[in-house]
Amino acid sequence: MANDYNPADLLAGVDTVQAKSLLAASGVALSLYVLYRKTLPTPLPGIPYNEQSAKRIMGDIPHIKAKLERGEGGRTYLVELLTKHAAPVAQFFMGPTEKAAVVIGDFREVQDMMMRHGKDLAKGQKNADSWHGVMPAHFIGMDDEDPRFKSAKALGKDLMTSSFLHEVNAPASYQKVLNIVELWQLKSAAANNHAFDAGMDLGYLTFDIIMAAAANLDDKDTQLRSYIQKLGAIQNPATVPSSKTEVAQFPADELTDMFKALEAIGVAVSGSLSAPSIKLFHMFNNRKAKMQKAFYDRDTILRQYIRNAVKRLHEDGDSFKPASAIDFIVMREAAAAEKEGREPDFYSDTTIQIAFGYLLGGQDSTHATLSYFVKRIGAAQDVQTKLRETLRETFPDAYTRREQPPLSELVKAHIPYLDAVIEEVLRLDAPTPVVMRQTKREFKVLGYTIPRYTTVLLGLKGPTYTAPGYLPEKVGEALRSESSRKHAGTMGVDDWSKSAFPPGEYIPERWLKKSEGGGGELTFDPKAGPFLSFSTGNRVCWGKRLAYLELKLVATVLVWNFVFNRLPSNLEDWEYVEDLFIKPKNSLVHLSSAWDV
Repeated sequence: MANDYNPADLLAGVDTVQAKSLLAASGVALSLYVLYRKTLPTPLPGIPYNEQSAKRIMGDIPHIKAKLERGEGGRTYLVELLTKHAAPVAQFFMGPTEKAAVVIGDFREVQDMMMRHGKDLAKGQKNADSWHGVMPAHFIGMDDEDPRFKSAKALGKDLMTSSFLHEVNAPASYQKVLNIVELWQLKSAAANNHAFDAGMDLGYLTFDIIMAAAANLDDKDTQLRSYIQKLGAIQNPATVPSSKTEVAQFPADELTDMFKALEAIGVAVSGSLSAPSIKLFHMFNNRKAKMQKAFYDRDTILRQYIRNAVKRLHEDGDSFKPASAIDFIVMREAAAAEKEGREPDFYSDTTIQIAFGYLLGGQDSTHATLSYFVKRIGAAQDVQTKLRETLRETFPDAYTRREQPPLSELVKAHIPYLDAVIEEVLRLDAPTPVVMRQTKREFKVLGYTIPRYTTVLLGLKGPTYTAPGYLPEKVGEALRSESSRKHAGTMGVDDWSKSAFPPGEYIPERWLKKSEGGGGELTFDPKAGPFLSFSTGNRVCWGKRLAYLELKLVATVLVWNFVFNRLPSNLEDWEYVEDLFIKPKNSLVHLSSAWDV
């Protein structure tokens, strides 16, 4: 019959070279498709996410890359996810082979997790890897269970004590702030009533402060003193435009090798966090000439400072009095070695990197906050005027004599309005929008299930902090964790939109309340509402006390000496850049003497 066929003939047809090739190609294609499907993100059930991101291997990385190309910060994308989905919890996808991560944007739940369940939150591999790639011997790059963690952290335990902060750091800070006063008086005169960018000047200041505290740096060797001498040697150091709505330009100073090392290593940590693979990023980035030089300069310069400290320790013996952070670190290593019955290793990677971590953390975060401080008080003239009046009332003798506030009085003074002004800058302009952790157990957060070993990004700004939260009012309390409900009411408000002060506006008064004594005096209330810019719990920012001390000293001296005039509208912007911390893209100031008002 015409439609009869022989199965053998069909098999014979398949057994041709062309057919075998076709079958092989089909098998490869099928395998690739299966592999492709396996590499696509796997969303966690019930948690909002970008559907487009779930359909591509790179997940949300293209969105973050687009923000970086626009000159914006990648980490702010995480907070924006919450706004997009109008939810207190959202998930995002970090790229090939990475599990879904979860962003939590609700102050009370974030605080509850950090304060009361910190033991159930690990630092997280990505967090540790980002630092381990540049500082493997520092505790910040170690897992908590690392046997080296405890001893490494112990080397720096003296650096946040009251005695060190007041006896070593405060005097170092004060002298350097007086240097920036001198610099800005020079610049203000040369700018001829024009604005100029003060961002790098504040970077020089915070570098000098931390170097002086870390290594007892002589004033003549500071970045600010070098810059003052450079500009002073130029007859007309500023390029002054004809229009008052344009900015006067000044030449920059040549950065010291240590400053360059701080910048390069800080940028590397930040860059690794937005890379598909942190370990691969550091593997290739560390081979670049710039990074090789940064590591060499870091180790060489700090080794010399350590050598000087060791020499003094041996010469002075029991009468050795530490005068810098490195002195304290050296003394700690000597004591640890004696206790353990070994020879001290003063020049180990751990010793060097603990000292460098102190520099890096103390310089960049404070630089970010001060850059926002000058912008905020320039834009809020009423706040600036009130702060200056408050300072003059606090130090009346110095004001009468037209002198600087005495350091001995300044470090002891309790100035609630100054505290509120600084706290409000930190609230609106937190140096980082989130902190990264990893769950050690399953968490139930506001009705969402977060599995064990999930990377969580805990919000420090955005919903409930600087914008209204997204938890439904009627059912919200029932969705909270048991421990969160138990501690309800410990803050003035748990969402700034519930207060008398709009959450997105700069209003220091939100942090003030009448004293309980009934005298009518206002006191600073750190529990007035959502604030976690220094984190909290067992991983609260190690340098918190140092940051507050420096911010109060610098803010006082700057407002005491200068009026930060309102900028022309075309120069007032809130664009930002993101390195290790978020900073304003421009920190323009238009200064005049405070003694004239």
